[in-house]
Amino acid sequence: MFDYMPEQASNWAYRVDWINNFITNVSVFFTVVITGVMIYYAWKYRKKNGKDHATPSITHDTTLETIWTVVPTIICIFVFYYGFVVYKESRELPSNSREILVDAYTWGWNFTHPNGKKANMELVLPVGESARFIMKSRDVLHSFFIPAMRIKEDVRPGAYSYVWFTPIKEGEFHIFCTEYCGT
Repeated sequence: MFDYMPEQASNWAYRVDWINNFITNVSVFFTVVITGVMIYYAWKYRKKNGKDHATPSITHDTTLETIWTVVPTIICIFVFYYGFVVYKESRELPSNSREILVDAYTWGWNFTHPNGKKANMELVLPVGESARFIMKSRDVLHSFFIPAMRIKEDVRPGAYSYVWFTPIKEGEFHIFCTEYCGT
């Protein structure tokens, strides 16, 4: 229905976008339906000619209660299952991936490629080749985030973390730290 995400540039992007759009579209659909029903009943049972009129006394409706319990539960189970499958795949590294060391520091990133070449704040990757990022922090908490690749991973001092993706598109894409990593 709607597409809210930036351009897709990695093998994960379409899957992340699909579930994000699914959740958003289902939320918009149910918000419109529920709000529409509320407005309808507010109009139907409004005060007419300055007088209140009797409304039926309904204690509960088992069918309605079952529907509003079962439908959201099924949607939640589906979203959890899809998210778990994608997460599990994102943690399984391909054997032929390029290994890049990432050193996070306040306001920046250093990258060391397999051939020993170092880059500061700039990452160049070949399209179609998987890249695995092994990350560590020199100082404070960081979070390695490339929106177009749909990857994000926290980087902590004293610990290594990793993330991987396969670029599918050429271009310039921003790398962010989504933690407040300064004073």
